[in-house]
Amino acid sequence: MAKFQLTFNPTYQDYLTVNRATTFNKPTLVLIGLMTLTTIITLVGWLIGWLTVDPNQLLFFVLPPALFVFFMVYTTINLHQHARQKANQTLAITWHLDCSGISIIEDGHSQNYSWDQFSIAQELDAYYLLFLKSSPSDHFFLPKSAFADMSQEQHFCKLVGLNLGMIK
Repeated sequence: MAKFQLTFNPTYQDYLTVNRATTFNKPTLVLIGLMTLTTIITLVGWLIGWLTVDPNQLLFFVLPPALFVFFMVYTTINLHQHARQKANQTLAITWHLDCSGISIIEDGHSQNYSWDQFSIAQELDAYYLLFLKSSPSDHFFLPKSAFADMSQEQHFCKLVGLNLGMIK
């Protein structure tokens, strides 16, 4: 397959959308649901059993929901800050793709990756994500708007499919 190049300027919204999608994935949403249920049960138990709870043990009833609320608020704020920081630091990003791998040039720094360094490719509504094997949380994203036309996007999907398997 021929080598081709894609260039795009990521925005705050790009980083925020991708970070939300990778942070709040299915396992995380299940965990959030379980924590919400646990929090509700804890608060109801606390409210109903207020008079029977030893004040010294009250912390055990209040701490888990308080930590859950804190981390939910913190995660949301942190996603926005991280997206803002990355958008302010990043200029154009250029991807060079061929059958041997991907070269990503960001702010004048080039990083080369062979296809075997990636574990999986995922498709979102407006982005493609490539996850590294070395760390499942490390990923690169490519906006679908970076493609000049549909044939270039199909070429990308074919190249990724040959090297990583089907895009999920």
